[in-house]
Amino acid sequence: MFLHNIFSIKVNNNIFLFIYLSVILIFFFGLMILGYKQLQVLISKERQFSKLQTSIQSKADIGYEEYLELGILLLNKKLFSQATKYFKLAIYNCDDIILLGNIYNNIGYCYFKQNNFELAEYYYKEALLYLPDYVIALNNLAFLFEKGKNYKIALNLYEKSYNLDPGNLTTLKQKQRLEKLSPS
Repeated sequence: MFLHNIFSIKVNNNIFLFIYLSVILIFFFGLMILGYKQLQVLISKERQFSKLQTSIQSKADIGYEEYLELGILLLNKKLFSQATKYFKLAIYNCDDIILLGNIYNNIGYCYFKQNNFELAEYYYKEALLYLPDYVIALNNLAFLFEKGKNYKIALNLYEKSYNLDPGNLTTLKQKQRLEKLSPS
């Protein structure tokens, strides 16, 4: 009887150990798959980046699309000053009003990330000249004013943005937070 009890304890411990190790193995296998997919995306972006750079350096039939694409890739890499350069080059040949609004907003964002708030404000406002109802540019400009402790202007911009897109939870949270900070 005593040996039977010891044997059943060892079997139970082995089963728990097996389950525990299996769960850990599955978890790490899942992480490995996610890492592999991220690596594939990164390699694809780097190839695209290299191809665009080669195209631009060879001056072969470059349109605003290539400059814009390179600017976006650099923005994603957090190379803001370089991204700004290519976004500005994209502006010169672009005649699409919506795209111009997006490009100006991206330039504003690059300047914001470089702590150049005056230029960020200028480019966010330029984006809004092209697209007055551009919620992202409104939110970016509002956040810029909020950072500068100009809460009244920021709140007005958040309210305008929220009225345009009531489903935008980020805008709603920022608006509610500012309403608590600044008495009406």
